[in-house]
Amino acid sequence: MVTISIVAVLAVIAWVLDYVAGLLGAKKAGASRQAIVGAAVGTVSGLFMGLVGAVFMPLVGAAVGEYLARRDQRQAVHVGVATWLGISSSTRVPHLVFFNSCPEGSSSGHLR
Repeated sequence: MVTISIVAVLAVIAWVLDYVAGLLGAKKAGASRQAIVGAAVGTVSGLFMGLVGAVFMPLVGAAVGEYLARRDQRQAVHVGVATWLGISSSTRVPHLVFFNSCPEGSSSGHLR
């Protein structure tokens, strides 16, 4: 039971860090408040749309929010892509940590 609790806590922490990384990417690109809200709505709605939704809906949400705030298509695309880059780069970190923490003699030695 303790192991399940630890995994659940780590999963929540990873999800929060992914979300924060996307927000930092959006903020660095000069995102408006509406773009941040759009990225959050896109992230949550993307969870119900499978892999493609989970990957691309934060980008769409941030871009739509930014466009509604400033009516500047170029800035909206810039903010959407920056949000997507922030999220996609943060999802690589747990994979790197996992693969680097697997012992050499593990039962699934195909991780190299």
